[in-house]
Amino acid sequence: YRDNGNRPVHLIGHSNGPLYAHYLLTHTTRAWRAQYIHGFTALAGNFPGQGLLYPVLFTGLNVEDFGYPATKANAESSARLYQSAPSTYLSAADPAVFGDRETILEDASTGRTYTPRDYRQLIADANLGPARDIADYYIGFDKITDPVSIPDVDVYAEKGSGVSTVVGARLDNLTSGQVVTPATKFITRDGDGNQEDITNNAVLAWQAMRCFRFGLTDNPGVDHFALPSNPNVLHRLLVNLTRPAQRCP
Repeated sequence: YRDNGNRPVHLIGHSNGPLYAHYLLTHTTRAWRAQYIHGFTALAGNFPGQGLLYPVLFTGLNVEDFGYPATKANAESSARLYQSAPSTYLSAADPAVFGDRETILEDASTGRTYTPRDYRQLIADANLGPARDIADYYIGFDKITDPVSIPDVDVYAEKGSGVSTVVGARLDNLTSGQVVTPATKFITRDGDGNQEDITNNAVLAWQAMRCFRFGLTDNPGVDHFALPSNPNVLHRLLVNLTRPAQRCP
């Protein structure tokens, strides 16, 4: 704000970034936002989480390249890290938004399937123990559909679509350290290649904002990681930066 000549600034976040921007906006006063915030651009905001995080509790995921571990030892250590990390559950599909609209895991040893609504049963069946307390606190932490979570600033949301997106997997069982192979069956639906359509459309709950602008722009064929550098997205961002912020009377 000061570096900007004491002018309101525009918040921009991508993927998990918008969760933190949203937390700021919902934990400040309207007067504070009116002084300091011009608006908020959310690029594929992961507000209600995604289904992919549930299989990762068993397979792990290497953040250096977003690839799956190639050895059982790496898969087990990575899976246990995700089981104990609050950020895992912050990014896991919120049953309040997803319900049972997608299958996040199939256990081949029992034939049982799980949806986001079944996450407590999944944790119990996998004997993950302490993970239940972490999951209960952080799953659905960003209550995007709750009226108290409306940010009350101009919001310009962007998403990609039309790309096959992994939302779950069929695993041999519910033990930690499952190695993903070419034979592993993944469960997919439409999305941006990283987040499914349910995730990317959840921000539509903010259409209920009074006084403030809201828009969600679809970018067909643009994948999750290409969205921040997409020329059309950047052009809209520059245009929106020139628009005077809306204010409630």
